Amino acid sequence: MATMNLFRLGRTSCAGAKLLSRQPVAFRSFSGLALRASTASSSSALCPRNQELVQKRGYVSRAATNIWVNERRLSYVLLAALPAGLIMPGNMLIDLTIGLALPLHVHFGVHQVGLDYIHSDIGHRIFGITLPLLTGLAILSCFYFNITDIGISAAFIKFWKAL
Repeated sequence: MATMNLFRLGRTSCAGAKLLSRQPVAFRSFSGLALRASTASSSSALCPRNQELVQKRGYVSRAATNIWVNERRLSYVLLAALPAGLIMPGNMLIDLTIGLALPLHVHFGVHQVGLDYIHSDIGHRIFGITLPLLTGLAILSCFYFNITDIGISAAFIKFWKAL
């Protein structure tokens, strides 16, 4: 919140460039897209890369908001499934839910870390290919373990008792 207030006041911005305008940036929502509805003087509030996107495409995508909402929903599923798996170990439905939700939860987290810390285009391409493949492999491995062996929750309890 404090960062957004500093950003709006013009004290800091993307890549360290100063903002020329102290006016809030106005957006209008239209069929899933946020259309730019401000003057040219306040367009300097965008980072140079985002400015190019707005000028080229005429909108700013709301995909990040949708991903954030899906991450929260997935966290709620895990919040219910993990204790349920400890209460009822060996339940196939709960184990399959954990086997799907846990790798997806890790995928979303690692994806955000990769977006923050990988800066080259080739790095993004490699990361964009390998992360979904590894996530799919993890989901398939969890399903295989749940179907052919004792299941994730029973294995966790067995491991915990062995300690």
